[in-house]
Amino acid sequence: MGSQGGNMNIFNKKFSINMTNFVLFLLFLSIFCISFDIFLTINVAGFNLRFSQILFAVLLIYVLLIVVKKNKIVVPLGFLPLIIWMVFQIIFLPNTTFIERSIGYILWMIFNLFMIFTVVNLLTSEDRLKSTMRCYIRSFFAVGLFGIIQFISPVIGIGKPLIVQWWIKDLVPRVNGFSYEPSYYATYMLIGWIVSFYLLWYKSELFSSRETKLIFFTCTFAMILSSSRMGILVMGMFIGWQIIKKILTGKINKWLMRVVIIGIAFCIVLSPFIIEKAEIFLNGTGLRGTSSHSISERSEKLIDTLQVFMDSPLRGVSLGGVSSAIAKQYEVVVTNQSDAKSFEGMNVFAEVLAASGLIGVIPFIIFLLSIYMNVKRIASMVNFREYKIWLLGLLEAFIFLLIILQFNQNILRPYLWLHISMICAVYFIVNTKFIKSRNERYMLPR
Repeated sequence: MGSQGGNMNIFNKKFSINMTNFVLFLLFLSIFCISFDIFLTINVAGFNLRFSQILFAVLLIYVLLIVVKKNKIVVPLGFLPLIIWMVFQIIFLPNTTFIERSIGYILWMIFNLFMIFTVVNLLTSEDRLKSTMRCYIRSFFAVGLFGIIQFISPVIGIGKPLIVQWWIKDLVPRVNGFSYEPSYYATYMLIGWIVSFYLLWYKSELFSSRETKLIFFTCTFAMILSSSRMGILVMGMFIGWQIIKKILTGKINKWLMRVVIIGIAFCIVLSPFIIEKAEIFLNGTGLRGTSSHSISERSEKLIDTLQVFMDSPLRGVSLGGVSSAIAKQYEVVVTNQSDAKSFEGMNVFAEVLAASGLIGVIPFIIFLLSIYMNVKRIASMVNFREYKIWLLGLLEAFIFLLIILQFNQNILRPYLWLHISMICAVYFIVNTKFIKSRNERYMLPR
């Protein structure tokens, strides 16, 4: 009897280990696929259902079962104001002529909240967190490497169907990875570029120095090859901010200056080609006599989005209703996805304001401040060097991601919320570890 009980315990232990490994595999796969917009997607009522979302739905079921079994739940950082903000979106749901789109956006938003909940409740141990953090950063390397291959492939005569935009037809492509377009790709890759920059700059031990450099430079080249002007501009803003911080503290990092010098040298080498093809790269900006359609379109959409808020400052229109409200300004009634896409808003903060109203936007602001202030607070208090690097790198990537999102896309992009999930997961482990070490210090005999 005792032998049978022992065998059963061994079996249960092996099953538990195998299940944990399988769940982590699903998590890693969903992380890798998070930027997929045009690959492994299913169109459902005009919305793209992504493979990563299906995987996260499976992971959510597993997490809920574990939570019920252990009767223990981890509430992610800033989750309460985020839920309150979602409630405002539901309240304002009827304020549109195309309610199906608003319902779709609500479901999309609920999925993103569940993603945060799932990731934080899965990564409750340091080992799981470390493995997932490695997978998260390596996913940017993999997608970045694919982008570089995508750029090279037309030159060697393969891969032209993978390109959605060209600078020079069939010769110089604009890299888009698995995203809708190059600007979306650059927005996604910006996260990996900034975090890997932090890991390299502060000599993180998450990877070897060689692998960290490989990831960073792969992300760098992928972003440059995307030729997203906004992406490259935000890269420059980030580097400039790092230099300003070092100047203000009187600490100039030699590695950072090397990166700046290499960047300047790279621009000098490419300058003849850039000057020769200036009209191609400047097209849409209004510079040097080129068309200003890109800037004009963004400016007009921003004004239209703010006008939605001005027309109804207290009562929002919900995120899915912004396009219908903009169309109304042009005396157009939106009743399908095709029409709605023609009137989508611009600038995620303006869109959130128009969707939420003056009161409804408050919990969203509280959520953002909660992320920023709590991460900065715990990072300044702990002496866990490696975790501190992760936290600050993730936080800076989050800030600059919000900056670039002001000029493209919307607030519900899955990789934004996956990034928030990773911040919350690292914060939970660091905060728990800090509280435990503080309590042990107070319990020491005096």
